[in-house]
Amino acid sequence: SNHTNTFELLVDEKAAAKCKLPMDNHSMHKWNRAEVGTITFPESGIHLITFKYNAGNNFAYFDFEPLKEQ
Repeated sequence: SNHTNTFELLVDEKAAAKCKLPMDNHSMHKWNRAEVGTITFPESGIHLITFKYNAGNNFAYFDFEPLKEQ
């Protein structure tokens, strides 16, 4: 598998999600938006989110949205 097209999110230093990057648009000046994955927090409160990714990727920002409870 190609590891350059994925990144990981950790919550409190534990693996929380392996996410697929948006498709490469071969431009440093145009940005893709994409839903990349879901993370679940073990409990409410303050948590440390760590973002691990491979070289060669550029990121502008993340939007985090709460999901409705099932």
